[in-house]
Amino acid sequence: MSKKRATWYFQLPWHVESPLLTDIGLALDRVVPRDPEHLPPATVTLMDTADERLQRAGVKVAQQSYGDHGEWFVWGPDWTPWLPAERDDPVGVEAELPDEVADLTRPFRGRNALRPVVVATRMRVRYAVIDDHGTVVATLTSDRIVVRRRGVAAGRFRQVAIDVAGLDPQRRAFIIERFEAIGAQRVDALPHLFEQAVAASRDDALPGERPAGGSLDAFVGWVLARRAREVITNDLALRSGEVGDATALVVALAGLRDELEALSGLLQPAWRDEQLRRLDALGPDPDGHVLAHDDYLDLLDALEAATRTPPLTVDGATAARAVLGERPGGDRLRLIGHVDALIRGDLVGGDLMGRDQALQLTEVAGVLFGRRKHMVRLLGKVVAALSAARPPEGLLSDDEIAELSPAQAYAAGRAVERGLQVTGAERRYLVDHWPTWRAKLLALTFSSNKPSASGDHR
Repeated sequence: MSKKRATWYFQLPWHVESPLLTDIGLALDRVVPRDPEHLPPATVTLMDTADERLQRAGVKVAQQSYGDHGEWFVWGPDWTPWLPAERDDPVGVEAELPDEVADLTRPFRGRNALRPVVVATRMRVRYAVIDDHGTVVATLTSDRIVVRRRGVAAGRFRQVAIDVAGLDPQRRAFIIERFEAIGAQRVDALPHLFEQAVAASRDDALPGERPAGGSLDAFVGWVLARRAREVITNDLALRSGEVGDATALVVALAGLRDELEALSGLLQPAWRDEQLRRLDALGPDPDGHVLAHDDYLDLLDALEAATRTPPLTVDGATAARAVLGERPGGDRLRLIGHVDALIRGDLVGGDLMGRDQALQLTEVAGVLFGRRKHMVRLLGKVVAALSAARPPEGLLSDDEIAELSPAQAYAAGRAVERGLQVTGAERRYLVDHWPTWRAKLLALTFSSNKPSASGDHR
């Protein structure tokens, strides 16, 4: 019957000599290396982009190597089911970055290459403790571990595991005494090399609840981070084959466009225009080749950087509530004045100025303030009624009418007449409902600058 295994673990100071584990009185004759040659070092390397965006997203990519053998691991508990929640089975065993790892990490790293950020290296020596009869009575594994972050030593550790199953109580007490004499600490378990590498990495939280009473910088960064997370989630679903087309991704990108439009005046024009240009270049793409599009990858890069340092035109330290509470309210008041002028007859047609931005800013500011859906629904009714009440398009100039035949002129006139009949009905609808809508819109505008008592964002 084999002996029951019993292992003790010790953590040692880096600078002290190993304890002498021989004693004539206890018949502990010598300690000898168990391996004829030095064991190859074991290394765990955490990979990331130069600006460590994977770490900020809660994603870990690591290569574990032992001699000529290497394994790759990818995990991210906040990105399941597309990424494993824990480091478990290796993704690949190649020396170079496997294609599968490159594809899994693409939405997080964009067009950036992965490079070593944290390297934990373990040098291991194993020993046998032999008694005066030449019998191995204990085995000892001694590890020296160095953790470097970006080439700079971040930690040095010594740890020992010793199998004491073959030692009697007197010899066990001797072992403990010798380790305690050099300042070693006995522990229940020793950390894995992976744990020591991860401990030296950063681990930022993903965007959670909206920043309460925070700065404009923090709020805009959070809005963009939340949108980036939605884009990446749909990206991963498409890459994994969970969905067959890019419809959801396109919708998420459209949401990003709305927020960029809504934040017009707050975001630097050159930066905002470049992202809108990239979105235009992508277009609807139900087949999903958008994932490999350079403009898409550049957009991910720009969006990730902007979540950390939003490219604002105003002081980012300004309270978000003050800025975002004031701007949509001003746009809505301008919209009210515009409709008033249309109904009085001071304006003919018009471009419905401010209505799109009023809707978009209401969506963004609604995250801070209550009654969001009420405001958006009401604005939607107003915008729809304004659009329907517009004069018919395609009206001909006098010169164009002069070139028509009598039959063509008659047909064109009838078309205009029908259009004016429809417009007239829609205009009456607008005139009839506008007093009620106007009162509600004003009430919501002047109350939306105050946080709702219940925190309701209906």
